[in-house]
Amino acid sequence: MDKGANWHKWDLHVHTASSYDYKYKATDADELLVEAWKANELSAVAITDHFKIDVTRIKNIRNIINLKKYNISVFPGVELRTDKGDTNIHVILIFDLNADLDILADDFNAIMLRLKAKPSGSYTDENVYWDYLDILEFSRSHNAIISIHAGKKANGIDRQIQTYGLPHAEAIKEEYDESVHIYEVSKLKDIEDYHKFVFKDARERPVIICSDNHDPRDYKLKENLWIKSIISFEGLKQAIIHSSERVFVGDTPLKIRNIEKNPEKYIKRIRVKKKKNSINADNWFDIDLYLNNGLTTIIGNKGSGKSALADFIGFIGKSANIDMFSFLSKNRFCKEDKNYNLDYEGYIKWLDNEKNTVTSFDISSNDGVQMVRYLPQRYIEETCNNLDKQFQNEIDKVIFSYVDERDKGSAIDLKDLISTKEESLKIDSLRIKEHISSLNDQIITLEKKTDIRYKKEIKSKVDFYSKELERHLKNKPKEIKKPSLNDETTKVGLEKIEEFNSEISKLEQQIIISQENLRNVNSEKNKLLDLKNAILRIENEINDINERADIVSSKYSIVPKINIEIKSELTGVNSRLVDIEKQITQYNIELNENYEKKEYTINTPISEIINDYSNMNSLYGKIYLLKERINRAKDMLSKPQKEYQEYLEKMNDWELKRKTLVGSEIKVDSLKFFKAELEYIDNRLNADLIQLKSERNDNIQNLYLYLVKKKKILDDIYAPIEQKLANILKEIDDKVVFKSTIHIDNNFTQMMLGYINQRVQSKFKGKSTGIEYVDSLIRKYNFDSCDDTISFINDILDAVSEDESKADSLVSSRRAFYDLITNLEYLDVGFSLKMGEKDLEQLSPGEKGTVLLIFYLALDKEELPLIIDQPEDNLDNQSVYSKLVPCVLEAKKNRQVILITHNPNLAIACDSELIVYSEKCVNENRIIYHAGAIEEKYIKDKIVDILEGTMPAFDLRTDKYKEQFFNR
Repeated sequence: MDKGANWHKWDLHVHTASSYDYKYKATDADELLVEAWKANELSAVAITDHFKIDVTRIKNIRNIINLKKYNISVFPGVELRTDKGDTNIHVILIFDLNADLDILADDFNAIMLRLKAKPSGSYTDENVYWDYLDILEFSRSHNAIISIHAGKKANGIDRQIQTYGLPHAEAIKEEYDESVHIYEVSKLKDIEDYHKFVFKDARERPVIICSDNHDPRDYKLKENLWIKSIISFEGLKQAIIHSSERVFVGDTPLKIRNIEKNPEKYIKRIRVKKKKNSINADNWFDIDLYLNNGLTTIIGNKGSGKSALADFIGFIGKSANIDMFSFLSKNRFCKEDKNYNLDYEGYIKWLDNEKNTVTSFDISSNDGVQMVRYLPQRYIEETCNNLDKQFQNEIDKVIFSYVDERDKGSAIDLKDLISTKEESLKIDSLRIKEHISSLNDQIITLEKKTDIRYKKEIKSKVDFYSKELERHLKNKPKEIKKPSLNDETTKVGLEKIEEFNSEISKLEQQIIISQENLRNVNSEKNKLLDLKNAILRIENEINDINERADIVSSKYSIVPKINIEIKSELTGVNSRLVDIEKQITQYNIELNENYEKKEYTINTPISEIINDYSNMNSLYGKIYLLKERINRAKDMLSKPQKEYQEYLEKMNDWELKRKTLVGSEIKVDSLKFFKAELEYIDNRLNADLIQLKSERNDNIQNLYLYLVKKKKILDDIYAPIEQKLANILKEIDDKVVFKSTIHIDNNFTQMMLGYINQRVQSKFKGKSTGIEYVDSLIRKYNFDSCDDTISFINDILDAVSEDESKADSLVSSRRAFYDLITNLEYLDVGFSLKMGEKDLEQLSPGEKGTVLLIFYLALDKEELPLIIDQPEDNLDNQSVYSKLVPCVLEAKKNRQVILITHNPNLAIACDSELIVYSEKCVNENRIIYHAGAIEEKYIKDKIVDILEGTMPAFDLRTDKYKEQFFNR
């Protein structure tokens, strides 16, 4: 099973009947306590009785747990008093899970009770205390973790030591800070205050809330304490080191909620084994690994099988980059003389227990819908070294996933989005040209759909979404019956929740109405602007003609002068446009999702939330505030009612996802959409294509009479996206920006062939042959003839589309190319990326790699597992730690990440939840993999081995790692 760091519930302050002030000491006290732990789903607890380490009781409790086969770990501990700063400060010591209890208790009795306890020789449970230096010495000599009461918790340093600005009191607190590992408080507000005020100057560490239970019959968790680690003493220490990432106090960590919603997006297990009927004798692989839901880092020396494991996962997960695999390639494991890859089979098992199985690793056939996003090392290198549009295309894919849904409209990709926005901005283009361009777009779309590969892709997506829907239906939340009302408080709480949910439903309906209204007024605005601009174009043309007519009239003494009079009435249009802009502004305010999301605490008065609701203009903001009210109302509910409300929320999420998967014929990436697309390809595609081409010829004939020069179009399509990039990448000095440019050239032959890949088999193949073919067409036809011009256009376009499977590789920008031919001019829209002051072509491969990885890690909203092979190879050390590490930490919050690296420093810096160490057996052809958490000694040793006997990774944080932190 997975040995990595995972979220578990802990309770690090629990008393037993051995404490003098325990409220229940009957013979079943221990068993009741264990059952309470089980009921609260605890995985680890620390027994911290007052002034005593009761070996017999701890062993008895552990024995009860073993007999019941519960998975609960019990850490030994003790709660002590000290007079440092006050007469009654409480300190807790937590010892190693595997400590020898007898020796530990004997040492405690001999040292802390007989030698160090005060008052010496006459102490009782009510008056005993210790010098803090004695507590500290015992802690260090027994490798203990020190927790101290703080915040508003009784007997804590903040309540007992009132500083009032006095230097000596502040100094006492600072001395505590030097040695304490954990602060235990009683309220969430205390945690908020510690992070807001205390850790501005002090070293950050966990601030936790525990039960401090004194009665197993009334065991209550004030808040859930979640710790992400293995259940061990070293795991707890690792969580203390990385407290901001590994300790959470509250209902449920965000990552767990994400996993519960989308278990089909997380790989649980990878299995690769040799088949019984294999050809080769060598048994290279027998892989059986459970992956972590956060960050799994695969480390090992060169040639140890790191990339092999990544390629196996990428292959089974249907990676789109299979031709970039380094291990599963014809030069290595898939050599034709050996075909090792055909000897193996494997599967990926997801968290919802669905499997994807392969019967061999045949790289010549691996079609299907991509289930993982895998960036092999070669893929990153070639993308970053490629100066054509490949790098830009990869960036575009990620950016499109980050565009606000309201801005996407009906666009299915960034190119489509750009085209849509260009169309709306081409105010100076003639109606006929716009229509021809639109026809070209439709024709290109349909021509691409004639490619048999497209139909195959659509079939795959129908199968995929059908399976996704089937899987989702199986994951329907387990029904919880609606409990009966048993008290008035619960009834009031439910009425409030029902009231607020009803209001949320009304707001959600209003959002749908406002979105539809916004689309309608935008559509009206565009139509009015098109009409107005058409009128203005005609007016400008008439004015130009009148100027020429005035010159001619004067030159030839024509009386009266030649003149064209035109009268346009635009007052009503302008007035309506003003009204529309006001409506658009109001709708944008209502639909604003970037409202100020105020963080409320349990101490926030309800009147403040109500007042904020009254002042909130955003519908989304109102929903946010109503949900806050609901959370308040939940506190009034009984436990069954809370559980039932949670069930209703899960059902709501489940139903929403089901509707999204089913979708509609116009909802991209849904089952109904792809089924409709498949039916269209089979029955109506060819007829529509013939009709569109005929309509285009008719419009070209009309356009021939109105040939005019093209106008430059500038469209800052990336402006809204750049703002988002600036927010996400605010810590990076070299900002990533985009600039749109348009190039126009009248050298038809050269400009046309500039779009053509003359290495692809076609009528344009070969530099001189391609030029001659185009020139021969120009010589063949008479451009004084409209019919000849149309024939020339059709010959050019037919030469491009006669083999649809090659068309996209033949033409670099098909839409612009078609516009060039059909509009009798060339329009090239290009988008250049800049990093800092450097343009795309000026960026080094390492800088390009930085940009690419930033986009995939920090911006990509796709939830597929992300696998990256040796991302640090093209980056300098500064980029790795200033840019790559923060982005990895961001990515693993929201998706499963798998990194392959030969530099364990990266695994340490990113606080990897699971380390997989790959190793090639020296005396045999075999690769083995060892998995474990970063806090395990075995894994630490392997990391040191790879670093050639040094410890630079662990020394990166001198104040945090190893004994220096815990033995101050």
